[in-house]
This record gives sequence, C-alpha cells and structure tokens, in this order.
Amino acid sequence: MYATITLICAVLGGIILISYLMLRESGWTDDSKAMMRLIIVSGVGISFLFLGIKLIIRGRRSSDKLTQIAGLTWVLVTLFASGYCLSYISKMNDGWTQEKREKVLSRCNPERYNCLCYLKESMKMFDNPEDMTNTLKDETKNKAKVDKFNATLDSECPCGSSSGGEEVDF
Repeated sequence: MYATITLICAVLGGIILISYLMLRESGWTDDSKAMMRLIIVSGVGISFLFLGIKLIIRGRRSSDKLTQIAGLTWVLVTLFASGYCLSYISKMNDGWTQEKREKVLSRCNPERYNCLCYLKESMKMFDNPEDMTNTLKDETKNKAKVDKFNATLDSECPCGSSSGGEEVDF
C-alpha cells in the first residue's frame, strides 16, 4: 500500500509540474489558471479514488467489513468533493473576469467617457461581456437597451467626470 501511495504521489507530482511549466510559458491568463486548477483537482481526485478502490478491494480479500466501509466512504467523499470543485472551476471564467474587464476598457473612448465609470456602468447593465457585445452589435434589434445604455453613459460618465474613479485632493 505504501509503495502505491508513493508511486501515485510521484506520478501526480510529475503531471502537475509539467502542466505548470507548460501553462506558465504562455502567461497566466484566466483560462490557463482554470486549466491548472482543473488538472490539480482531477489528478488528486483520481488518485484518491484509486486509493479508495484499493482499500475496498483489500477489505474484500480479507473479509474486513470496516475496511470496506472506510474504502466506500473514501470513494464517496472523493466523488462529492471532486464534483463540487469541478463545478466551481467550470464556472470560474463566467461573468466579469479581469481579462474581460480590460477588453471593455480598451473599447472605451477616453475622449468621450470616463473609462472607469464606463466599465462600472457596463457591469451594472450587463450580466457578462458577451451579453454586452451581442446587444451593442445588433443595435437595431436591441434599440431600447442600447439607447438606455448610451443615455446612462452620457449622463453618468462624460469625459472629465470623476464618477467611478478616484479623486485626489492636493
């Protein structure tokens, strides 16, 4: 059993190290962070499942009910925890991530709007950047929402306003 644990830890460590080095080369984006977390959770979950199954098999061979129950409990807890972590990771890049905020800020016209206020109002009006892009792309179909968004920006975020940004008093 100890040899199996050592082997699993060595293989898992190698997989995680290689994944880290490969993902780090391209820079840490939101997607690469999610992928790294997915690899870690999957690797740890699979290794824990393997150990739980091995415990169940060992209990069956020796007719030890307590070992079988411990192995089954180990497997069920691992499945529950891994499932929870994987569902959390899959939702990690939904909504307004830092990269998506930077894309919206890059679309802002600083001569027309205060860009931090533009971002704040965009986040208030739209649930995610994809919704914003789709709404603004087809202005004729979404005229009411686009007009409301533009009116909000014109009233709340005109160029030179300090709304949404930091003010410094000298």
